[in-house]
Amino acid sequence: MSTGFVLLMQLGFSFLENGLIRKKNTYHQNYLNIVKTCFEVIIWWLWGYGLAYGHDKNYLNGMAGGLEAAYAVSDFGSIEVN
Repeated sequence: MSTGFVLLMQLGFSFLENGLIRKKNTYHQNYLNIVKTCFEVIIWWLWGYGLAYGHDKNYLNGMAGGLEAAYAVSDFGSIEVN
């Protein structure tokens, strides 16, 4: 749910930026905001998801999880949850 709020926040930044620039430049600015949001979603999927919801078996990295779950194909049954 928090991720959804952050993505909606991008819409607010878009409105703010469009209010600060000339009308002829709004298309370009909106396009850049959409591209930036797409990159953020891809980076979240590649890196952030595993750290937030993954499982670090030995608790070595000091975070909530590791990157195993983000790259696992179909072996989610082998991840033990405490």
